[in-house]
Amino acid sequence: AHTGRPKTYYASMIHDALYQFLPADLPYAASQADGIFLRLMEESEFGPRRLYWLAVRALGWLFRPTIARKRQHKGTQARYA
Repeated sequence: AHTGRPKTYYASMIHDALYQFLPADLPYAASQADGIFLRLMEESEFGPRRLYWLAVRALGWLFRPTIARKRQHKGTQARYA
């Protein structure tokens, strides 16, 4: 269905969420999250999906330290003044 969003919008959103929870010891691997990303781009008929998938596979490890740093708070609320 036409949503008005870029063809990679939902695939990227789901992929990012899956990567965010990789350190939580859930029963899936980064390669499976990347496969889901490719499959969702196929379903949206995104042309250069293989190129995007290859970039994610090749560079995804660069973002793991950032993910780990963001997850250190483990759900604590931000304090507002």
